[in-house]
Amino acid sequence: MISFHAPVVGTVLLIAAVLTGWYSRRLHRRQSIISKTPTTDLGQLSEAPIVEVQAEVIDGETFDSPIGNKECVLSVWEVDEYDDTGWETRVSGIDARPFILDDGTGQTRVDIEDHVKAKSNSEWEINWGGLDIDRMLSVGVSIDDVYCVFDEFSVEHSVSSDCELPPQIAAFESADPDIPERSESIIKLGEMDLESKSKRRYFEETITPGQEIYLLCEATATGETTHPTGPDDIVLKPRQGEELTIISDQTQTDIIADFNQYRWGYAAAGIMAFIGLISFIPS
Repeated sequence: MISFHAPVVGTVLLIAAVLTGWYSRRLHRRQSIISKTPTTDLGQLSEAPIVEVQAEVIDGETFDSPIGNKECVLSVWEVDEYDDTGWETRVSGIDARPFILDDGTGQTRVDIEDHVKAKSNSEWEINWGGLDIDRMLSVGVSIDDVYCVFDEFSVEHSVSSDCELPPQIAAFESADPDIPERSESIIKLGEMDLESKSKRRYFEETITPGQEIYLLCEATATGETTHPTGPDDIVLKPRQGEELTIISDQTQTDIIADFNQYRWGYAAAGIMAFIGLISFIPS
């Protein structure tokens, strides 16, 4: 009995090791980029493919966030739906308007732009026993290489299978063509077939005026700039060419501490791979 199950267990452990190693490598890469990039005072900004700033949002084109209806300059959201395998992300997005940062040495404009990502069939998520492992391991949303990480990324609304959408959520979904309709299923109740809509949950976090944020991005000259550029000629935007951009309500120190979990991930992946390989050795 043991020898029959050992290869199965070994295969599962090897797959888990690969997934854990991949996730840890992603954290390691992000931690390395942040650690190697010095923080720049806004008063010293010039054109650069990568800059790191920590400053307060003092002004901007505010709007009401689509899910929580909060006044903000940036909203990060995600729509999850429950199916046979557990919670799956259906679509996530970043709604943003230009805003102004001030760190005491100067001010500059930020333009993150809007980003929406619908889940494709080629993407996979980690679920186990109905638990959404991906969401447990992450506190933000990554779209088009723009990674928004927060101290918390919480559920603003939950909708059960027998409930209609609240007006705010219904308006949000109808206004965005990238958000798919709720899936339907048939429940057998004796001789009757009852239609039921899927459960959904809606995550959202926002950046608001008066909030201090961390930003890893690109410093680009505005269109009417004369060279050499100065701080007043710069706008901060997402980095080009599939390079990582980070926006967060945490400090650099806190973000690095979160990303340092990659060390535990490497260790766990190594242990699982070792045990998995041993299980294939004949006793």
